[in-house]
Amino acid sequence: MVSPKFMAMDNKKIIIYQIFTRLFGNRSNTCKENGTLADNGCGKMSFFDNTTLGRIKKLGVSHIWYTGVIRHASKTDYSSYGIPKQHPAVVKGNAGSPYAIADYYDIDPDIADDVNNRMKEFESEVKAFEEENITITFHTLDTEAYDPIRKERNRHRKKTLKEKYSSNPTTIAKISSKEYDSFLEEEGIEK
Repeated sequence: MVSPKFMAMDNKKIIIYQIFTRLFGNRSNTCKENGTLADNGCGKMSFFDNTTLGRIKKLGVSHIWYTGVIRHASKTDYSSYGIPKQHPAVVKGNAGSPYAIADYYDIDPDIADDVNNRMKEFESEVKAFEEENITITFHTLDTEAYDPIRKERNRHRKKTLKEKYSSNPTTIAKISSKEYDSFLEEEGIEK
């Protein structure tokens, strides 16, 4: 049920348009399995120009559900920009999954034209949507951030796994679920 607070938009229906930015507007026709950013290209925030926003607004869209905007784990090396590399074992494919959030307070560098100015690009994008009277909402996975018990349990798991397998970090990705369950049992950690 939609809250009356959200229906106060002249009693119009809320129409939500989900956008996965790296796919929306990607101008590359290549779709190479496990391809890199250079192979497959990537949509950019700047692709949402006035014409595109006008077309979206014409559809009757009242809200944009932005997915993949928050910086997530990726194999693309942005270390020269001060962005830490992620271990390949935690990255799905090369582009990574937008659900594997690496930093809730940063914008994904893949979708920026200028990595150093990605936050300014994002702020400009938000302003452009506001000018079209389109509300932005974000797709986030913040359950761990708001569940202190799970957060502490996971912090302990990561610390213990790191200590146990620190001589070879790739071992973590290679252990079977049975081995992992056994490890959790040994450590007295609930799943």
